[in-house]
Parts: sequence; C-alpha cells; structure tokens
Amino acid sequence: MTSVERLVPGQWAEWKALRLEGLLRHPEAFGGDWESESRQTPAEWQAGMTGRSHVFAARLEGGLVGSAGFAPFAPAKERHRGILFAMYVRDGHRGSGIADRLIEAAFAAAQPLVVQIHCAARVGNEPAIRLYRRHGFEIYGTEPRSLLVDGVYHDEHLMVRRFR
Repeated sequence: MTSVERLVPGQWAEWKALRLEGLLRHPEAFGGDWESESRQTPAEWQAGMTGRSHVFAARLEGGLVGSAGFAPFAPAKERHRGILFAMYVRDGHRGSGIADRLIEAAFAAAQPLVVQIHCAARVGNEPAIRLYRRHGFEIYGTEPRSLLVDGVYHDEHLMVRRFR
C-alpha cells in the first residue's frame, strides 16, 4: 500500500536520491539541474525540507516512488501565493494515482497559508498538463524559452489553482 508523508530533514538522503533521479531522467521538466543539486551538502538538502518548504513523498514497500513540494513565496507582497515544485513520480508508478495523492497533500498544506498555488508544465507534456488541470489548475500564460537543456529551448505553461 502506498503512503504519502511529509519528509523530515533526517530523510534528506532518500529525498536526494529521488530528486536527482528525476533531474537526470527528465531534465526538461525541472528548473533545477542535476549538476548543481548533486553538489549540495546534506545541510543544504535538510534546509530545503524545513522552514517554509513542505516536501511530500509517496512510499511503497519502504522506498520513495514520488514527490511533490509546496512553499509559499517569501516576499511580503507575494505571501498570498505559493508554488508546487519537484513533482515527480517514478516511471513504473505513473498512472496509479500517486501523483493525485501528492498534489492533494500539497494542497492540504497550502490552503491554510495561501489563496492560490502556481506551477509550470513544459509545453507538450500532456500527461502533466492533464494532471494539473484535473486538480483545478488553469493555464494563464506561456513563458517562451523558459528552460535551456542541452542546447534546446523549452517553453513552459504557467498554471494557477485558486483556493479562494
């Protein structure tokens, strides 16, 4: 049975392994990059799991199979908004409902803190776009050349889900 939990700093090594896998396998899907994040110290990984950030993971048979994060924006004039980040489910577990459960966990953390949550999906990544739309996200713009991966530009749809 799959469980979803909020990760704590002591689980940083598990989170790092899953995150780096996603960055390596799907570099066009994330703003972060494997090279930079693989060099982060344990303290940096732990810091990314505390404070304003909420990192959720799906666990199956003892191992992590997916993750999603939520963080409210820091500037005073933007604290009413937050971001869904690091959404990743391992290939063999996609389509199983794990992504839905991760988003629901992020929403539960976000709703008391923000009035809306943002995310981005690469243009052409129809499974991700369908997932986000299913959870009430709407495209409000497209950022051209948002990411540059191995010499190729990728546009991203900017999406928002309003809670109130």
